[in-house]
Amino acid sequence: MNIVTTPSKQPLQVAWTRKRLVHERAVALGQSIDISTRKNYSSALNSYLNFVRLHNFSVNPTPNTVFFFVVYMSYHIKASSVDSYLLGICQQLEPFLPDVRQILRLPLVKRTLDGCKRLRNKPTNRKRALTHDDLLKIVTHYSANPSHNNKLFVAQLLTGFYGLLRLGEMVDPDDNALINPRKTTRCLSYNVGGHFMRAGGATALAEDGARPDIIQAAGRWSSDPFKIYVQKNTILIHSLMHNRMELHAD
Repeated sequence: MNIVTTPSKQPLQVAWTRKRLVHERAVALGQSIDISTRKNYSSALNSYLNFVRLHNFSVNPTPNTVFFFVVYMSYHIKASSVDSYLLGICQQLEPFLPDVRQILRLPLVKRTLDGCKRLRNKPTNRKRALTHDDLLKIVTHYSANPSHNNKLFVAQLLTGFYGLLRLGEMVDPDDNALINPRKTTRCLSYNVGGHFMRAGGATALAEDGARPDIIQAAGRWSSDPFKIYVQKNTILIHSLMHNRMELHAD
């Protein structure tokens, strides 16, 4: 087949060795997930490997092995966390066992997990979302001692609240192995919740009448679970939004 191409202004490209292609692919795959996520996924895989070793199962996942693993892990950890364990196992094993994703997505796996959630799940204990009143109190308090670190803390708090940021996007984690230089903001340690700014910002937007799709886009959430961050009575939120829309209409 004769393929006619038009001249391009691309720079001169030199062929790589096979060794370099394999190396660059490995580097790219290694950076496909965040360091902290990779650590969690490795922990999930270790739990699976320990399970099959204890019960003399093959490492290669089968439907029965996965069913048993779900039931076993739901007894030892929150059943709602087993979902993320399965995701981590899939991510870690898929390069070596291409069929693992298909097995983990079997309807019976989901039904088994749903049953475990009904049997063993516990109420979720979330930290209270930050509010505008909280922000006002904090700004007033630190205004009395306007040191550099206090100003930086207030700036980070306001940025995190209105930008719907995670704490991990603003400061270094305590574990040095998880530090990502591209996400570094240096400051003294403060004892704050990981998502209380993000939840507070989402709740404030809902109270101000922002549409759910706007809140989802602002917080960079990819799916509906972002709604759990709106931590106030849903009827109250709906009433506030309705009243504001009526005011705008008038």
